[in-house]
Amino acid sequence: MVCAFFFVVVSGRFIPMTAVITSAVPVQIRGGFMSLNTAVQAAGSGMSSLLSGYIVTQSTTGELQNHHYVGYLAVGLGLIASVLIWKIKPVSAQPVKDFSPEMV
Repeated sequence: MVCAFFFVVVSGRFIPMTAVITSAVPVQIRGGFMSLNTAVQAAGSGMSSLLSGYIVTQSTTGELQNHHYVGYLAVGLGLIASVLIWKIKPVSAQPVKDFSPEMV
C-alpha cells in the first residue's frame, strides 16, 4: 500500500514541473528543448543508478549496507532542486515575430 501511494505521489509531480520547465523556453524552440531535457533526465537517472551502485554494498551475510547514504543524497538534491525551481523565469506567452537562432 505504501509503495502504491509513493508511485502515485512521485509521478504526480512530473506534470507541474514539466509545465514550469517548458514555460521558460520560447515556443519556437520548445521541441528541441524538450528533447534535450529528456536526454539530460535519462543521463541523470543512469548516473544516479551508477552512483548508488557504488555507495550501496553487500555484507558477507547478504545484508545491504550504506543505503541510508543514498537516501540522504536524494533528500539533499531534492532540497537543492526545490530552491532552484524558483530561479526559472517564464517567457512571454506571445510568440516571437522574428525568431532567429542567434536569439537563443
